[in-house]
Amino acid sequence: MKLFLLLENDKEQEYKNYIEEHINNTKKAWQQVQNKLKGEYEISDELKKKINTLIENHDKSKYSKEEFEGYRQFFFPETGKEKNKEEFNKSWKHHYTINKHHWQHWVGKKMPLEYIIEQLCDWKAMSMKFGDTPQSYYNKEKARIDFTPETRKEVEKWLKIF
Repeated sequence: MKLFLLLENDKEQEYKNYIEEHINNTKKAWQQVQNKLKGEYEISDELKKKINTLIENHDKSKYSKEEFEGYRQFFFPETGKEKNKEEFNKSWKHHYTINKHHWQHWVGKKMPLEYIIEQLCDWKAMSMKFGDTPQSYYNKEKARIDFTPETRKEVEKWLKIF
């Protein structure tokens, strides 16, 4: 029993480390983008403040009781345990329902620019971890991503500076 608890605690810590790394990479992505904000990509101070707040609070719901274990058990299962797809799906639905930087939250609706930029920072953070680019991720997933035409146009415009 003690060995199981140690393994579970190790996996919990491993997942917490992963969340923190992702949150920090999202902040790095936003810093990088801010250095490119001029001309066609200039934004107001008000919008910048909104994005700063979103980035500061990015993915903190992954620590919630509704998300933590579902994600942790799926991505960081204990040895010999199967991934629990049903619990993960519940956690994922909760996540994209309350985190507006996910396109799934906006199906059929225009996505505001602050969430587009947070979404692209999220994609950039994932690319930092897994050695991809936001552009290649988007190109692979484009047919599946259900944006309104207006949102798609805005995403494709902003994707160029990521």
